[in-house]
Amino acid sequence: MTRKAVALFSPLPPLRNGIAGYTEAFLPALGDAFDIYAVIDDSAPVPAIARPTLTMTEYRHYDASFAGAGHLYQLGNNPDHVYMLPAMAARPGLTTVHDLSLHHLFDLSLRRGADGRSYRDLMFECYGAKGEALVDDQRRGNGRSAAHYTELSFLPWVVRHSIGTVTHSRTGRLRLTALPPHKPVFVLPHPYHERASPYIGDRYGARLRARAQLGLVSEDVQILALGFVTRSKRLDLVLEALAAVRRSGRRAHLIVVGELRPEEYDLVADIERLDLASHVTLRGYVHSDDMFAYLAACDILVNLRYPSVGETSGALCNGIAIGCCSLVTDIGAFAELPDDVSLKIPIDEMNAEGVTWRLQSLIDKPDLRRFYERNAAAMGERVLDLDRVAEQYVAMIEKTLFPVAASAPGWSAPVASLPKIARRRIEDQAAALAQRMAPERAVGTMWWRELYLPLGGAGRLAVISDNALAARLARESFGWTEGLEALSIEAFLAGDDGERAEIALLDLEASDFMGRFDAWMDGCRRRLPMGALLIVNLRSDEMAEAAHPERLALEAGMARFGFQIRHYSNHFSEIVTAGAAVPAAAVESSVIAVRGSDACFAGGNLLDQHFVGFAPLPALDIAR
Repeated sequence: MTRKAVALFSPLPPLRNGIAGYTEAFLPALGDAFDIYAVIDDSAPVPAIARPTLTMTEYRHYDASFAGAGHLYQLGNNPDHVYMLPAMAARPGLTTVHDLSLHHLFDLSLRRGADGRSYRDLMFECYGAKGEALVDDQRRGNGRSAAHYTELSFLPWVVRHSIGTVTHSRTGRLRLTALPPHKPVFVLPHPYHERASPYIGDRYGARLRARAQLGLVSEDVQILALGFVTRSKRLDLVLEALAAVRRSGRRAHLIVVGELRPEEYDLVADIERLDLASHVTLRGYVHSDDMFAYLAACDILVNLRYPSVGETSGALCNGIAIGCCSLVTDIGAFAELPDDVSLKIPIDEMNAEGVTWRLQSLIDKPDLRRFYERNAAAMGERVLDLDRVAEQYVAMIEKTLFPVAASAPGWSAPVASLPKIARRRIEDQAAALAQRMAPERAVGTMWWRELYLPLGGAGRLAVISDNALAARLARESFGWTEGLEALSIEAFLAGDDGERAEIALLDLEASDFMGRFDAWMDGCRRRLPMGALLIVNLRSDEMAEAAHPERLALEAGMARFGFQIRHYSNHFSEIVTAGAAVPAAAVESSVIAVRGSDACFAGGNLLDQHFVGFAPLPALDIAR
């Protein structure tokens, strides 16, 4: 049986990148399940892995050979990941999102950074007119605040250019699930690396061995900070706390393992200011084997974050598996840790005093440290075991990149969708059409403003509306020059089946649709085959969301007729009326549903296949 080919985009060791080590840990399990082809940046060092490796240039050379391969992307917020963005745009795959804000990454990926047109277009694609307004404000001299980097994550672009996403936390799942077009989101625990294994099981013995290996002979309580030294890790507070601890007569020593970033935070200056030179050891970047030894050797692992963009710390996960007593900030993914695994500092106590008294408590109470150590080790064994997590990851890849074909007959031709940046052009076209046609009745806008209708070119589209403008927009703005059938409400409800369509767009008054719900849904069932898309745009002149159906009620009602809702929106909008787009006291709802049965949905999310243009193909023999 031919093995499935997978192109894996990720930094790899010896690159100094935590995600490189993360990916390396998965390679044996991935190699057992698939034919893995690692794709690295042209400038990256050659990785020492027993897998075929291609540079990005080589991947482009063999581009046709990878047309049927699955694609995996390990995406982080640093320069090592810029090279994979064009591949994501061309061939969406399963993307592991390691950082929940990628603003810095996209800054680096644009030729002129935040000063160019591409940045403005990207802000519009992700955040609409408000994104453009922020860029204009920035260019008037107001600059960018820290909130740009924490809140404007550019995750909408990532979701749009992925078949599915993987995150390490419930925090990540909430953020990614909220983004249209609502692709599958998986939560995968961050496993510990196999190099941590020699230090797992005997906490006391592992600590002694590691200290002997590293030459640590001091009897001081050893506090460890691990990873790139950035401002958000709040080592300024840790140094203030260490100074207070030393003044109180307690014996403690801080070891900082990781590259310094003096342009972001001058750690050395703070050490000198607080007269801590003899109580702080700076190790800089160390080999990964030594990194695990430092985790085993420490008494307290400090892993603070503020602000946080929802990231998960690989160093902390390795420390938990080894059985480290850890001190963390009660925020984002860190807040999801059980209270008996890590000691947490609330956000409103993230100051020198809050860090100091907690460090003093851990220093003074060895039994408390052992309490956290035992519970951490148990969590590592139960949740973070590499073999168990790798098995879950392989299952996610199979489900997302190589879904089993639906058992029920139906339409499965891939359909492309417009990028969000096209909305400006469509708004101009809609305004021009409305000016020429001067419709007497209001026309819904949400379905075309949010680009819910796929591009024309495959299959047939039925447009049912009380206004001819909807069909004109579909034809002229979405490319449905062929295969479009415009039906009046009366013709549709009269039972004139006509030709079956793969997509149906209903642009209706909410009261009409809900008042004759069974008739409408029965007509859709007769006209749409298995796997077809149903887009329902409902509008109302009432200034209340109560005028529109709730999602749960719609789900139950549509399920009776064999439709499964994949997306539901309900918000105040504008109405095109009297020849112009004007604000109106109106509410619109949009529903996207798939026609099928339980058997049809067992093969994966058909809607996602339509919107990203992905059709499962057999693996090819890849040119090496």
